Amino acid sequence: PRLGSLFLGLGALTLVLGALEGSAQRNGHGLLHLLLQLASMLVTMGWWRITLRVRDRGEASLEALRETTLVGAITYGVTIFLFWVATILGLVALVLPGLVIGARLFLAPVVVIDQGRDPIAALRHSWELTEGHVIPLLTFGAMLLVMNLLGAIPFGLGLLVTIPVTFFAVVDVYRRLEAARDAGAAYRVAPHAPA
Repeated sequence: PRLGSLFLGLGALTLVLGALEGSAQRNGHGLLHLLLQLASMLVTMGWWRITLRVRDRGEASLEALRETTLVGAITYGVTIFLFWVATILGLVALVLPGLVIGARLFLAPVVVIDQGRDPIAALRHSWELTEGHVIPLLTFGAMLLVMNLLGAIPFGLGLLVTIPVTFFAVVDVYRRLEAARDAGAAYRVAPHAPA
């Protein structure tokens, strides 16, 4: 499918699942709410896979939505859970540490999808990638938040555009930080290489 149609469809599915999830929660349907949360997580994992492929190879396919395994879903879910626990604990202690922790660990879910790492390794990798970039990442996060809030104003229809842009922006930052880390490592090692 064409890229625009693919992301429009995924965006619509994301919004519908979000609306159904909110309705189930408000009406006290605990099991349905849990199932919808699981469905939303699986769709989000598909978003990451598709966006990574478009960013890296220019390929767009719904096949990525069917590639999630049970182990992969559990790993992703545990990673998200640990991310929020660490961030919320930081916010409870003092607001600033929570923001810093969130900025340092927010790439962990992408690392799980891209590299298949376990939750702790993914969190550690995100921490390493984001070292020295906290202020730009906090600014980046604030910009994405404002953009999505504005997208939600016209009956949420703007989110059909801002959600894909958010995924692409995060994946682009992730790839740029990976490239910068690799270049930095090569630069540090090169002077000690044998002539």
